[in-house]
Amino acid sequence: PTPDREFDVHHTKIDITVDVRGESVEGKVTHTLSPLRTDLSRIRLNSEHTTVSNVSMNGSPLSFEPQEKYLEIDLGSAFGFEDTLSITIAYRAEPKLGLYFIHPDSVYPEKHLQAWTQGEDTDNHYWVPIHDYPNDRATFECILTVDKKYTALSNGELLAKVDNQDGTRTWHWRENFPMVGYLISFVIGEYVQVEDTYNGVPVNYWVY
Repeated sequence: PTPDREFDVHHTKIDITVDVRGESVEGKVTHTLSPLRTDLSRIRLNSEHTTVSNVSMNGSPLSFEPQEKYLEIDLGSAFGFEDTLSITIAYRAEPKLGLYFIHPDSVYPEKHLQAWTQGEDTDNHYWVPIHDYPNDRATFECILTVDKKYTALSNGELLAKVDNQDGTRTWHWRENFPMVGYLISFVIGEYVQVEDTYNGVPVNYWVY
């Protein structure tokens, strides 16, 4: 059955470091949301096989309780329709679903290192705590830090690409049109960009 919505997510900002060889992600996600009731004091996000280190709202720490398939967050007081909340979750995940890591092996030694998500229909919560059911739509950002040799692609518009002093590079993508949670996606690999156009519209290909 479709789960009840007790809040409306407006925007999700994911800021993570992706370790392709270590098959893990670590960082934080910030959800901007509004209650869909007058007395919202706890929220539940989908989250599995994820270690949460802290949760905060507007910089103030919140109590939380990891469960088998959910992350329960105590908001500290009740909020209503007029409120907009910004909740940040710091976490680490070694996902077995939703995010897949590909390595060369003895059978296919020429295989490229890569990582890619496939969240449909409710698998993205294995690598990021979110409302993981397609009955809500939100805009989102993916800020992906990877080894400098990799390209990190995600939805929407590329806002920035920054080289860091530790040999990594951070890619900042933003999707400006509201979408369901399983459409949040990224791909990491050793790609180059081939630029093309069709009827004046840019069409870019990312290939090995």
